[in-house]
Amino acid sequence: MTAPTLAGELRLDGARTALRAAAGATLGGSDRWSAQGDLAASWLSSVATRGAWELGATASALQFNGEPAGASGVALARRHLALGAGGLWLGASGGVLGRRRGDVAPVGSVETGGWLRHDRLRASITLAALRTRLDTTVVLVDDQGVVVTTLPREPSHPFVALDATAAAEWRAPVVELGGTAVLRRAPRQDSETLHSVYVTGAWWVLPRAALTASAGDLAADPLRGFPARRVAAVGLRWRLGGAPARAPRGSSLGGATPAAEVVVRGARRVLRVRAPGASRVEVRGDFTGWRAADLARVGDLWEIALSAEPSTVRLTIRLDGGAWRPPANLPSVEDDFGERSGLLVVP
Repeated sequence: MTAPTLAGELRLDGARTALRAAAGATLGGSDRWSAQGDLAASWLSSVATRGAWELGATASALQFNGEPAGASGVALARRHLALGAGGLWLGASGGVLGRRRGDVAPVGSVETGGWLRHDRLRASITLAALRTRLDTTVVLVDDQGVVVTTLPREPSHPFVALDATAAAEWRAPVVELGGTAVLRRAPRQDSETLHSVYVTGAWWVLPRAALTASAGDLAADPLRGFPARRVAAVGLRWRLGGAPARAPRGSSLGGATPAAEVVVRGARRVLRVRAPGASRVEVRGDFTGWRAADLARVGDLWEIALSAEPSTVRLTIRLDGGAWRPPANLPSVEDDFGERSGLLVVP
């Protein structure tokens, strides 16, 4: 059954912080509706070391047809370790899950995963185990708010789920593609393995504006009361600040090759980049876990503090959303995936 949905999302991404807020409403008829909202924030301890801590929190709320809203709040911690062109992480989370009938139950999870990047492609795999308590009746409703089924649970049989998630994202200056696949196994609740598939795409028709499309086949989620459903959506994405997602037509900065060096200031080491005419400079390398990190403008130069130990590290630089390139003044090497990175000596 088709039901119109209106949704919006706001994302604020920094070198070490991220904030995401999303809200949506679905109308299934004159007296059938649903609304939901999500908020997530995270903080990374450092982007200049091979290992870093990530702390974050998420909150969500869901309401159907004027019933009391269900809500959840979760805090998480992850330890990241960069390994060449990829990395690993280990994490845990804990919080509370509120039911529409007023019940509150603890929820916790442990997870591990790994990621790998190659030029414009980034892929990851996550394995997670989740545990909570469903000792009251959970009601699943369809897109129009009609009850589909009820799932009674006994206190002595907690809800335990094992999830395996694979995700991939490919970004070019004009086009972005992404996909996620999830397998969920809950042995005590269901003998079958549930699966979800979701794909997204964006086309940057202007330096700051993109047309987006997404579609998916999503499994039921008894924790939040979602039924199995198929979704499709189109939308508009607008970049509010910073550099455009792609360099403006006619700009040559995206193809420029900046120069980089390390400056020692007492006990501090600072990466300094010369990039005349650039409005945004980013770096990624061994010392950032191959995450993009913004440099700060200091006069005619761009800088970022390093906490890497004395060593030789690999890095690439990007100007104004252009291509990632090794600095012009450094020797470069080709990795196993055919991408060239500059070699920087950290004294």
